[in-house]
This record gives sequence, structure tokens and C-alpha cells, in this order.
Amino acid sequence: MKKTLITIVATVVATVAVLALMAYTYFHIENQAEQRFAELHRNVFTKLDAQDPVAAEQLLLAAVADEAFSAPEYQFGLNGMLAGLNSEYKKDAAAAERYTMAALAVDASSFPPLLKSNRVHVIVELAATLDSSGRYGEAITYFHEAASLAREINPALESQIIMSLGIAYVHDGDFDRGEYYLEETRKRAEAQSPADPYMKALAYNNLAWMYLRGKQYGKALPPAQEGLRIAEVLGDKGVLSTINDTQAQILLAMKRFDEALSFSEKSLSGPAGSDYVSAVQYRTHATILASLDRKADSCKSLAKAQEFYAKARNEKERSATQQEAAALAC
Repeated sequence: MKKTLITIVATVVATVAVLALMAYTYFHIENQAEQRFAELHRNVFTKLDAQDPVAAEQLLLAAVADEAFSAPEYQFGLNGMLAGLNSEYKKDAAAAERYTMAALAVDASSFPPLLKSNRVHVIVELAATLDSSGRYGEAITYFHEAASLAREINPALESQIIMSLGIAYVHDGDFDRGEYYLEETRKRAEAQSPADPYMKALAYNNLAWMYLRGKQYGKALPPAQEGLRIAEVLGDKGVLSTINDTQAQILLAMKRFDEALSFSEKSLSGPAGSDYVSAVQYRTHATILASLDRKADSCKSLAKAQEFYAKARNEKERSATQQEAAALAC
């Protein structure tokens, strides 16, 4: 059984909101151009709130070509927003990559440190999009670049990126490097204050998931249980949803089907994650149901998994799920 799971990308990725706010944060409203930029910011988010990313993109494209916004800070901010919009809302990895390259081509030598930090977020946004769409080798390259930049300006962010890097290596089939970076994440999380258990829970969960992918089921269960224990104390429903799915996959691999189904249903009852994560959760659910001879229910979950893989633009996993459905004669 081949399964995939992203557990940290959503928490690391700079959302469109962050990308849009970065320019707004560093520009004081002191002249006409800055006033117009603030107004543009509001208008873009009005369009996004109305579920109209195409109109929001048109506003940003017009601004890129506007002479009033020719300064490097504006061009970086606008292209960064376009990259985030295409990644987060339109799920267009090619466009996100194009706008990311445009943003990174801007001379950042005069940027303040926090604005330089947002360059890292732009790269991470692209890397996460590539990872979720199955372009693992490219994602790894960008995660390395982001981690190198973050090391100089934001060590805490570097730790988060290292976790995503480890996941991307496991996705790409390189378990040795994946284990190295995920174990490094766990060590860093253990060294942090106990008052911040979020990264600990995810670090243990990702180690469990890596061992699961490597078919080392006996080694997978203990870190998964430790991650679940921390997450239950933490009370974060999103993290619990992710860890419950990992538990379900491990128990499924160990043929403990009833227990696996219980964890899978807990996972699906939690907050919805990214399209990719939702696809993985429904695929897990479908496989468990098939193992329990509940074919009709399994077919329904496989259909949902295909739907979410399509939204995530991960054709490789969507096609694999389609083959599983065909094998069940759905």
C-alpha cells in the first residue's frame, strides 16, 4: 500500500494573507503611492473574500504595470502576492513559480530584515505547492534554498522548513535523508520550551509517518502515540486530525482494521486541511473500508480522494487512486 501525507507544509507555508500583508507592514502611509497600495491591498482581499481570485489577480497585474509601483519593495510585494494567490487559491504551480521568480529577481539589498524574511516565505510557498503536486525533486531544491536563507535571519523558521524538507525527501523515496531531517526537527523541538508543544507533536508524527512509509510498522507506532499524547494536551484539532490519520494508516498496515477505522473517522471529523491532506485522509478511509469488505462505502471515499487530488493538481496520486477504484469495480 502506497500512501502519502503532508503534515507540516500547511503550517509553514506563507499564506496569501501573509504575502499581501508583508508590503503593507513595511510601508508607512505617507505619500500617494503608499495610500494607493494600501487601497489595493484592501480591494484584493475584498475580491478574495468574495471568492473571486481572478478579479483579485487582475487588480494585482494592473498594479505590477503601474509606474507608481515601480519601486523594488512594491514589485516584490505584488509578485509575492501573485505567487501566493496562484498557489493558495488557484492551485496553479506553474504560475506560482513564475511569479515567485519575478519576486526573487527584485533587488533586496536595501530591504529591512523582516522583509527579507518574507522572501523566504515566497520560496516556501512555491516549494510546498510543488511538493503537494508531486514535483518532489524541485520542491527539495527550493526547500534547501529557503532553509539556507532562513538560517541567516530566522532560525525558528529554518526549523520548520527543515521539517518540510524531510517530508519532501520521503515523498521522493529518499528515506535516509528524510530520516536525517525529520530527526533533526525532533531534536530541535525537544530543545525548545515545553510551553510550545506544537512542533513536538508534529515532529513525532512525521517520524511515525516516515517509518510507516518505510514499512517499519513496529518503529512507527511509538512516535505516533507520543505525538497523539502531546496533541491531545495541546488541544489543536488540526494537529489531532493529522495524527489520527497517521495512526489509522499504521494500524491498517498492521491489519488492526477496526481500530484503524476509528482513528480514520476521527481524522475526517476534524477540520479540513489542504486539498492534498484531505485526499490522503479519504484514501486511508477507503482502504480501511475495503479491508472490512464495505465496498460501496470504500468507493465513496475513493471518489472523494480523487476529487481532492484533482484540486491539488497531483495527477500521479489521482491516477493511482483511480486505479484502486477500478480494482474495486466502483
